[in-house]
Amino acid sequence: MISAEKEEVLFLKDIDVNEGEKKGNVEIWMLEIEAYMIACLKKLAKDSLTSYPKTPRTDWSKMYPG
Repeated sequence: MISAEKEEVLFLKDIDVNEGEKKGNVEIWMLEIEAYMIACLKKLAKDSLTSYPKTPRTDWSKMYPG
C-alpha cells in the first residue's frame, strides 16, 4: 500500500488473484486485500506501541507511517 504522502506499507504475504475460486471473482480477492490491509495496519500499530517506550519520540515518529 502506498499513501498519497508516499508512505509505504508492505503486505504480510502476496495475494494471488488467480488462485482457486478467486480467479475471475474480483469480489473475493478484493475482500482478501481489504483483510490484509487491516491485518498489516494492526501489526504496525502493535509494533509501534511496543517500540514507543524504548525509542526517543522524535525517532519513533519517523519509524512508522502516519
